[in-house]
Amino acid sequence: MEPVAQNGHFSYTSYRMNIYKAGVSRVKEVCESTFEIEFDLSPDLIEFKAGQYVWVQIPKEIDDPKGNIRAFSIVSTPDEKNIRIVFRKGTSNYKKHLLTLRPDEKVLIFGPFGFLNIPAQSDIPVVFIVGGVGIAPFMSMVNHATQINSKQQVRLIYANSRKESAPYLEQLQDLKSRNSSFDYVNIFGKVSWQDIEKVSRKLRTPSFYVLGPETMVKSVAAYLFKHGVANHRLVFEEYSCSKESLKKTGALKIVNDQVFKLAVQSAFNHIVITDLDGTILYANSAASHMTGFSTLEMIGNTPRLWGGLMNHSFYKNLWTTIKAKHRTFLGELTNRHKDGTFYTARVRISPIIDSANDMIGFIGTEEDITKEKEVEKLKDEFVSIASHELRTPLTAIDGLISMVLDGEYGEVDKNLKQPLEDVNTSSARLIHLVNDLLNLSRIQAGRMKYTLSEFSIADVITETVQQLEPLFTKKGLRLTTERLKKVRVRGDSDKVKEVLNNLIGNSLKFTDKGGVTVSLKVTGDKVHIFVRDTGIGIAKKDQSKLFGNFQQLESGAGRPAGTGLGLHISKEMALKMGGDIWLEKSDSGKGSTFAFSIPKS
Repeated sequence: MEPVAQNGHFSYTSYRMNIYKAGVSRVKEVCESTFEIEFDLSPDLIEFKAGQYVWVQIPKEIDDPKGNIRAFSIVSTPDEKNIRIVFRKGTSNYKKHLLTLRPDEKVLIFGPFGFLNIPAQSDIPVVFIVGGVGIAPFMSMVNHATQINSKQQVRLIYANSRKESAPYLEQLQDLKSRNSSFDYVNIFGKVSWQDIEKVSRKLRTPSFYVLGPETMVKSVAAYLFKHGVANHRLVFEEYSCSKESLKKTGALKIVNDQVFKLAVQSAFNHIVITDLDGTILYANSAASHMTGFSTLEMIGNTPRLWGGLMNHSFYKNLWTTIKAKHRTFLGELTNRHKDGTFYTARVRISPIIDSANDMIGFIGTEEDITKEKEVEKLKDEFVSIASHELRTPLTAIDGLISMVLDGEYGEVDKNLKQPLEDVNTSSARLIHLVNDLLNLSRIQAGRMKYTLSEFSIADVITETVQQLEPLFTKKGLRLTTERLKKVRVRGDSDKVKEVLNNLIGNSLKFTDKGGVTVSLKVTGDKVHIFVRDTGIGIAKKDQSKLFGNFQQLESGAGRPAGTGLGLHISKEMALKMGGDIWLEKSDSGKGSTFAFSIPKS
């Protein structure tokens, strides 16, 4: 059950999730009204990390307002063949049904999920404050730490109402005997600040992991915040907390507003409102339709019910944007429908600010873009395949026409020379288009390769200018350089040449007199390269279109048409190298200046 962003261990991309069919191999009452279930996944093997959780779905509808699926932390360690979970029996029909399953009745297990882990730095001591079955991820993590001979100092404050309702007491004693870096205390009743202080006072700046029932988590969090424990030292699991969330209930007032409900209930997009800790207070019918979960199943849960598939950096960025910066988060993510299928959603999450300018909750909308993504993928695959298939015959045609024009097959009839040159020009344009399409498909698929190195940007500019100079001379124009300081940059020198070729080539196309000047300037940790021409300029209305896909501006009669991809591809290349491209200045009839930046080495 994923911790909030405060724990700060986060990378991008969605992570792997599998679906398993499993039978119940063992049911054991570990203490009063508390049961451990072991699931047999054979012949499959589940790979997970200590501290992760799974969703367990009974594959038929049952009479339970929260539905037929629940999340459980894994008790077992990663080296075990099967997985074990633990839970209080309670009055839930779901749990009653789970306990009466026969071995031949299969459940669906989705996972693993979550990023709860002991800090990688072994010199950071950890204090776990755990209530009830919140002990599950602790048992997995600390047993695993013991197996790998970790020397990390770990302390446990284990709270239960009574000794009879405390699972794993014997196992904790055994754990203590096997791990000299671990110690624990049992609390039968409520955890007090004195309990926390007594256990943690001899540890140097420990991290606190608070796991267990919501009431206990919020009570302990209040103590920790009151006594100045910093956010980055706090890790929560299912029930996350912040100073603000312990005080604010404003989001609940919004969802009780009947006018608001009427406005969003029939909205086409999925809409949910949560409190400051991400607990869902309201979900509209579109949210239910998109996820497959009823509103009763969603309310009181968190969006991990259908999400949690992205990795650490994604969620860190999300929480930082909405919670720390109070800004709207926009992104795309992969979610899981209740039936186990995956879909792609465009998400928008905004903080809710009250009249006192305090943040009181969050509103999130999702739009299912799965079909849109499938169409994009098919288009990209078509472009890639078509481009590959076209390049070989086009290159052959270009080569053969050049040989004919060079007299390799005998003297060319003067009446055929111009038509052949026209064919040669058209062939070159087609090859350029195909290369642009291939580059675009590589960029969109994330397959564009970059070989980064340090090099002299002045040398690359000089080489590129010398190669293009004959084209300018042929057109009666000048191509010059100025202020080329000897400065080294870091990037892919071949990609830099492609960007320069594109910018200078565009200037050549739209310049009839005067010429083009290339210069550079060191600005902070970047080097800016400027390509300035004396051409026709770009109208204000067209400037916003410059870096889009297949965006062609009016070039005027007699000017060769481009692919509309060059600037877009160049910008993508520049961004990947840590730089950018932009229009610095353009006046209609006076020319344009484009700028390209690259990191200084």
